[in-house]
Amino acid sequence: MFADRESHALYQRLKMYNRKAPRLFKRGEKGWSVGDTYFDKSLITLTDEEVYVDVGANQGNTLRDFITAVDGKFKYIFAFEPQSTLCDKLEAEFYPNLSPKIHISSNVVGSQVGFAKVKKRAKYPDGIDQQYEECYEEQSTHICTTLDAAIGTTWNDDRRPTLIKMDVEGMEREVIIGATKILEMFKPRLAIAAYHRRDDIDEIPKLILGINPEYRIYLRHYEREEPHSTIIYAV
Repeated sequence: MFADRESHALYQRLKMYNRKAPRLFKRGEKGWSVGDTYFDKSLITLTDEEVYVDVGANQGNTLRDFITAVDGKFKYIFAFEPQSTLCDKLEAEFYPNLSPKIHISSNVVGSQVGFAKVKKRAKYPDGIDQQYEECYEEQSTHICTTLDAAIGTTWNDDRRPTLIKMDVEGMEREVIIGATKILEMFKPRLAIAAYHRRDDIDEIPKLILGINPEYRIYLRHYEREEPHSTIIYAV
């Protein structure tokens, strides 16, 4: 399932990891990657032709990281962040300078077009993370879309996705399902958070390869202390 020994070794460690243990890696022990989370240079080479899709843009950290990594040179950015206060901040920060080259949406991204509701709210020092789930409640305040629907009309021009990042508090699989046509037809590189569900490292690769078996799957981890920065890459 995984394309290199590093991925296989990390997979075995994560499978054996006891969440009651103080660390995933012992002090002085190697095993985690040093690099830019979601933009690992050993796996992804960025160019000034990128069309970047950020699903779960949150406070804009990965948007800034991407823009820095490409030295401000790219074709287009799609950013999705359903928390209205965060989306407003993203618009205020990025639209003034990048408005011709960026689209920011407050829609939830999932497996189907419809509606979504808040499933869980978690308070952190730097804000609130919200988990969503798809639903059939028209009174819901959140519209749910898919990547196929949201950017499907741009497939034949210079906004065809080349890199998709996903960090959506457990809805990563739904986002992948909703991007089936994009993955089948265009095979953009994927960088996906793989730590929200315990079986993510098993099920996400299977789902991707089931859609497009031409992908090569890699697993990387970026923090020693706990498995909260485990990323699946599909290239």
